[in-house]
Amino acid sequence: MLAVEQQTGKVTWEYPRGTDFVSHVYSTPVISSDRVYYGGYNGKVYALDVKTGLKQWEFSTGKPIVGDVAVDADRVYAGSEDGKLYSLQRQDGIKAWEFTAGDRIWAGPALDGEAVYVGTMSGDFFKLKTATGARVWSFKAGGAIAAPPLVTKDAVYVGSFDRTFYALDAQTGQVKWRHQSDNWFWTRPVASGATVYATSMDGRLYAFDAATGQVRWRFPSAPSATVKPPGALRAWPVLTDGLVVFSDVDGRVFAVDARTGDQRWDTALGSPVYAPLATDGKAVYASALNKDIVALDVKAGNKLVTIKTEVK
Repeated sequence: MLAVEQQTGKVTWEYPRGTDFVSHVYSTPVISSDRVYYGGYNGKVYALDVKTGLKQWEFSTGKPIVGDVAVDADRVYAGSEDGKLYSLQRQDGIKAWEFTAGDRIWAGPALDGEAVYVGTMSGDFFKLKTATGARVWSFKAGGAIAAPPLVTKDAVYVGSFDRTFYALDAQTGQVKWRHQSDNWFWTRPVASGATVYATSMDGRLYAFDAATGQVRWRFPSAPSATVKPPGALRAWPVLTDGLVVFSDVDGRVFAVDARTGDQRWDTALGSPVYAPLATDGKAVYASALNKDIVALDVKAGNKLVTIKTEVK
């Protein structure tokens, strides 16, 4: 885990320090208050001091953690390949409860007030009470759920390896609508107003009417003889400055108008991107397989800074 300065790329701290190696990390870190939380492929959840990188606590699940953790005011939630969702006390990492989901959990959980949502690699999807881990309802998709859902006031949006994107009633878990594409939905959706956006491994970004599931537009809208279409879309998109920004497995980052789906820019990074994008409103950050973190200008897509990282 590295902390780097946005403008210069200078490493301010790293964990662990020196030549020690703890684990590969697939989850995106979550910063909350004065700590940063994440899960490691060694099966441990870590809490580090956000300013110094010093470890505050760790908790072992015994099996790899692939997805992100979720954090609220009191708890940290982490899914594990042991098929359990863990609720840990935020201050000291002591386990509050665990829920047995029945299969490996790759998808990070999502929070909404007094509820936490999580899916499994067998397609089971659960709504649980954050206080106790008690099941509120469950839903069965036709394929694996490997990414976190988007939770709104009335609906939960989640994609599956059955090539289907689902909108579920947040209160009952019943299907409100569904859309099938030509490949997996391995994505965390994003939303703006009455539109939900989701990328698919079929190489398309879909804009859905949140209430009905009608496709408002898709990008690309049709094959082009002159423009190379995106490859499979594995990295999750971000919304910023009226744009939906996303990247493909070929290492190209695209920005399209969130209202119309018209392309604004695309930038080739030269290395595949699988990790979720991030933005601060001025720049979009992409972490590529060549170990570079690249900051792109939101408006034009030009490279602002490239941060070189090393994996020991």
